[in-house]
Amino acid sequence: MKSCHLPRWVLCLPLVLPGSLIAAGGPYAVDDALIAPERGLLLETWYLRRGSGEDERVAVVSYGLTARSELSVGLTRERAGGERTRLVEVGGKHVLASPAMDGLGIALAGAVVTNADDDRLQAMEAYVPVDAPVGDGRFVFRYNLGWSHDRDAEDRNALTWGFAGDLLLVPAVSLLGEIRGSQRDRSEVQTGVRFDLGFPGELDIVHGWQRRDPDIRWWAVGLALEF
Repeated sequence: MKSCHLPRWVLCLPLVLPGSLIAAGGPYAVDDALIAPERGLLLETWYLRRGSGEDERVAVVSYGLTARSELSVGLTRERAGGERTRLVEVGGKHVLASPAMDGLGIALAGAVVTNADDDRLQAMEAYVPVDAPVGDGRFVFRYNLGWSHDRDAEDRNALTWGFAGDLLLVPAVSLLGEIRGSQRDRSEVQTGVRFDLGFPGELDIVHGWQRRDPDIRWWAVGLALEF
């Protein structure tokens, strides 16, 4: 496998392409049971900023293979400890039950992450996202249960979990919050506001922190478009 050298305009595509949005995870880690429309594209991009000059720039493109399956490719550029790392993620999702048709959303999802600088497989994950609308659907409870494998010095396996809520405040504004973690790592919390931009598109503004060490914090802003 050759190294992946990507021009800057690839990372900017989600900022300029038009479309009609259905849903987007964006900077949030707890996934939903929704996918891109059949033969349509869902484009997401976000910027995450931590302290001490650490940040992430991410762009994800998802394509609806069928009415119930999608394939996604994500590009991440990380800066931490004075070093830059480029990651390529290839994932997929298959919907077993749709919230709109079945009242409860259930899907199977997974991804493989490769370090583009040294062509090394870095991580794998598989999980089950579940969406449970409450009442009239203005509030949606989500949870993910799964497994991850990190090819670090310890070559670790871990069970993963995540819980999230999505509350529609007014027609164009939603409040989101989540907590997620694994059996090995400390849990993290994220909360923020999602705006329906109406052209169509969605804008996320997110604040996150480690639950046991609230001094470790980050901010993120994300944009999602569908066409």
